[in-house]
Amino acid sequence: LHLSLRRQRQMCIRDSVEPGSQAQTAGLALGDELIKVQDIEVPGTDASVLKPHMEFVSGKPKKLLFRRPNGQTYEATLVKP
Repeated sequence: LHLSLRRQRQMCIRDSVEPGSQAQTAGLALGDELIKVQDIEVPGTDASVLKPHMEFVSGKPKKLLFRRPNGQTYEATLVKP
């Protein structure tokens, strides 16, 4: 997947994009904020609650919702090979 996030003030922010990765192909960019994982709100949710939802299982797609720094939101579906 090559999806790298960092926590910043109760937010998860993209901090790297590997060229040619699923993340890049899906349009994820540096600075995008992860706001939902499979309909679970990320901001304000305890990390222990989010952790099981952030684990990717081979072949099973995960729906993620991101917000760009300009406020625009978009959805990306990623699958662990």
